[in-house]
Amino acid sequence: MKNSKRLSIVFYFIVFLFAQSTLSQKDCTNCSVTSCSSVSVAYTYNGNTTTYSNIPWLTGMNVTVAMLNAQQAQGLTFTTKAYCPYGSYLVSINGIYGGSSYWQLQINGIIASKGMDFQELNAGDQINWVMTSTKNITKDSISHQNVMASLHIKNVIDE
Repeated sequence: MKNSKRLSIVFYFIVFLFAQSTLSQKDCTNCSVTSCSSVSVAYTYNGNTTTYSNIPWLTGMNVTVAMLNAQQAQGLTFTTKAYCPYGSYLVSINGIYGGSSYWQLQINGIIASKGMDFQELNAGDQINWVMTSTKNITKDSISHQNVMASLHIKNVIDE
């Protein structure tokens, strides 16, 4: 009897804590920069940049989640292809495909060293995908995403 009473108390305490944490979460469905932390997603093609601003940011968010949020909230479209163990490779944005070029991931103007599934974001980060020629890949610029670009282009040619 004592054990079941203790178990009941523990159960109700856990339910109480869960309810409190759920109620205290901020609703960010209608975010603005002033009410929620956010990131932006942009892409640059032929010198023109298109930006999707005020994408709600959460701790631990990666580029893929930010892209999915921009897709759901603001109509961004994109396609990916999985390359194990590297993760997702960005094939197209809003119907623009790379061909022998690839979408280079930059965070705050710096080339990312990780792919979109593994690149963690901070509040205020600016994600930019830049259409880049594979001719620009050198030994000094080899990164996670450049390896995926090389794999993707090789697979597209071999198919």
